[in-house]
Amino acid sequence: PHIAWRFELGDSNLVAGAAGYIENGRMFVSEVERGSYTPSTLAMKVVALSKRHSCSRITIEDTPGARYMDAVIQNEATKQNWDIEIQWAPFQNYEKDRSLRIKSGEPVLADKRLLFSRDIYRLKEVHRQLYHYGMTEEFEIADVVSRLCEFLPKRVGRKDDEGYEDDLALEILK
Repeated sequence: PHIAWRFELGDSNLVAGAAGYIENGRMFVSEVERGSYTPSTLAMKVVALSKRHSCSRITIEDTPGARYMDAVIQNEATKQNWDIEIQWAPFQNYEKDRSLRIKSGEPVLADKRLLFSRDIYRLKEVHRQLYHYGMTEEFEIADVVSRLCEFLPKRVGRKDDEGYEDDLALEILK
């Protein structure tokens, strides 16, 4: 499992988190969190999502001020008897960089390599942000889903393609 979070950014007080699993070269997003929370409630949600998906290593974008939450999350994890390791993803300060990362999820969606559980509470909002990115002011869910897509293999080939380069090299040597 993989979990990604983005805390408050700029004028938006909304945070988002998403959990997904990779299987057969596809990312299955099973849960999405979105809202505006106090620091202690946010820490509870971060740890609870991690526990529900048995994922002790999570990714949080290193947005300005996000690292202030590190101790709060670690203390909450201790209270919930859970070990958590935070990987800080680089903050993309330039809107164009962030936008290109989010837009890079479109081919993944089109290729059906990014799938969503029908049980996601905010599925309509997930689809709105992904399919209308750039036309809506909110994009925190699209942001964390694009972080999950970073865990996908870059190239998906047929299973019988494995070792192709080695076979070609042997053929040339003959």
